[in-house]
Amino acid sequence: MEQLIEVLPDPNALTLRSIKQLCLQTDVLCSMLGPDEIDLFDAAVLTYIRLNYPDLYERMQTWRSMLLSPSDRTTGTAEDWLGRVRASIVSGASGETVATVYRMLVALFPRLPHATGAMWTDRAAACRISDRDYFDRYFQFAIPEDDLSDAEVRREFWQLVRDGELGPDTIISKLISTRTPRWRKLMTKMHNNRDVIKRSPSATSALAAHWVTRPLIEVHPVDLYHGWGTVIFAILIHAAASAPTNQDADRILSDYCNEFGLARTAPVLVHARPVETAAGERLSAALRIIRDQVVQACLSDLRTPSVRPEYQLLAFARVMDDEMWAQLRTTLQNSGISQQDIAARFVSIQREIGTGTPVLNDFHDDIFSKVVPDDELDLSGFDDPATVDQTDLSVNGRRAFAAYKLRRARPPHTARRNEHDPN
Repeated sequence: MEQLIEVLPDPNALTLRSIKQLCLQTDVLCSMLGPDEIDLFDAAVLTYIRLNYPDLYERMQTWRSMLLSPSDRTTGTAEDWLGRVRASIVSGASGETVATVYRMLVALFPRLPHATGAMWTDRAAACRISDRDYFDRYFQFAIPEDDLSDAEVRREFWQLVRDGELGPDTIISKLISTRTPRWRKLMTKMHNNRDVIKRSPSATSALAAHWVTRPLIEVHPVDLYHGWGTVIFAILIHAAASAPTNQDADRILSDYCNEFGLARTAPVLVHARPVETAAGERLSAALRIIRDQVVQACLSDLRTPSVRPEYQLLAFARVMDDEMWAQLRTTLQNSGISQQDIAARFVSIQREIGTGTPVLNDFHDDIFSKVVPDDELDLSGFDDPATVDQTDLSVNGRRAFAAYKLRRARPPHTARRNEHDPN
């Protein structure tokens, strides 16, 4: 309420009648949508604009793209926005009035360019009008057909982590195996309601993580490093961290890995980093098992001529931290694996645009140096190919590509000298 009074133009001029009208009309908007479907502050400010500046209210709907994705190049500066506001309110309004009215827009859409007299601190809140997933419902006084009820998703999400599964008639069950705009909105709303996980039992949370993952990998080529991974691994991490014993925590992560494979489980290491220390030793010990499996998978790739792409070293690079790189580097020092063979594993593959033909794309020198630092690199043991065949995806093809890139990136004098050479 204090923030609302602060942002309204001349709040001291409000009468008992205007206050009553503002409260009643705000209540109508919240009641028609549901109390958990919009932000109360945004609803009140927008209602004030609708009651007092109806032309501006109508213009806001035509400014949708500019309000949600403001950019100086396409939507102009603060002065340009002040001009739009001036043209949308009472003719002859003073500059101070225009600035205070624009301040309400900035309070609703904090990414707009701020002007003198229109400064406003952004607020962290759910279901805000500045979120493109919620903008339309504020003007339609209803949840659009292509949208989902936040309250219903939250209720079903709690039921999922409480029971471990959902029935076929629930919204989550119906949408999770589709690939529609509502599927993306479902993911976002579940992500925004992850706090319900904290109240769930460990055992049923573990089941829920499996339940969410199964339809996703059956229907969609999902990348669990982000997107749905933020939901799935929030559930799985809670299950392991709140497990009754260390053995239970180990089993929860192992069971997930056994069903979905290490490639799909490894991103849990990324999602766990922000919470691992606070979660305690139980979670850290369980994650250690996955960390060790990832390092062993990298070693297996280095020792094996043909490994599936999702189990190659470069595929795990995103989850590796400094400790894991150090562990891998120490193991390789006495392994007998040549530096060129190691370098071959840092060559990425991509499909050509148009033809879809897979080709060798790039040598990831920055990651390679985590295993073979520059001061240990010895190019004398590398081949010196004049050209490379980018369609040769074999280990030999990648060896040649890596050698070609490294020799041209490092001048000859940077090659490591023999340690017994007095020069």
